[in-house]
Amino acid sequence: MVRLYAASSARHASTLLWVEVRAAIRRRQRVGDISTTDADRLVNSLELQRLRVSSLDVTSDVLARAAILIDARQLRSLDALQLASAIETAKRGAVVVFVSADKYLIAAAQAEGLQVMNPETSEDQREFA
Repeated sequence: MVRLYAASSARHASTLLWVEVRAAIRRRQRVGDISTTDADRLVNSLELQRLRVSSLDVTSDVLARAAILIDARQLRSLDALQLASAIETAKRGAVVVFVSADKYLIAAAQAEGLQVMNPETSEDQREFA
């Protein structure tokens, strides 16, 4: 799961995030890792979070940057789009912290000069809920 937040109190995420997370929740439900009740609860929580976060559209600049990232960093398409959204946001002057638990995506974000945070290993206790 990938999240993108500005270092200020403003929170931003690619519009792709909501579809990716919902698909992951339903996949876990489908294979029996979580119950239908838990999956529904998580989807409802996701929808509430979506209302609190500013969405970053997938623009032509993001698409172009994602294509470059796929070639340069060997990323999957959705990962490249997420990272491209962060890079394009940083280009506009925002201080961006790229949040991911994927070690390859973290390495790519660092190589692109972004600050990163892995919520599974970070001792950073910022509030992201």
